[in-house]
Amino acid sequence: MSKYAARSTCPWGSQDSVPTDAHTVAAMKAARRREANMGGSRSTVPWNENPAAKPTDGRVPPSQAEIEADKMDFIQQCFEKGMSEDEVYDALEQYQAPLRELNGLESKGVVEDAVTMADRRARAKKLSDASVATYDAEKSRSAYMDSQNKAAEARNKNRVGSGEAAES
Repeated sequence: MSKYAARSTCPWGSQDSVPTDAHTVAAMKAARRREANMGGSRSTVPWNENPAAKPTDGRVPPSQAEIEADKMDFIQQCFEKGMSEDEVYDALEQYQAPLRELNGLESKGVVEDAVTMADRRARAKKLSDASVATYDAEKSRSAYMDSQNKAAEARNKNRVGSGEAAES
């Protein structure tokens, strides 16, 4: 059971030094616990982090900006050596393979779906039938009226019941 407000029920609190509601009291207790744990020897691990996934030698995995900077340096070195664009691309793939394994990006790399970005772009560029004058207004109207009639029949059937009582 929670503690009720001592003096005021204002949701923004009062000017007193005493907290006015149970939520404020709980928040203050949690803040005190966090401050006490900061100085203590007890370590806390967030629930969504895996402690085994962290490097044990004290190194921090590179950030995305560092990875991009390394890639750009590598590409620049390849072009300085006189490599063609295809050779640079192949060398970059070989250069990135250990980085992907290190960061666990190998499984996230390529999506093996039937829908690719090229398919999505092509589908977005494709004109609809309505915009190229193959839209048949009469056919659309008749389909709409058919669906309205079926809905009315279903409503009537539900009003009457199963239909057997109405026939007899």
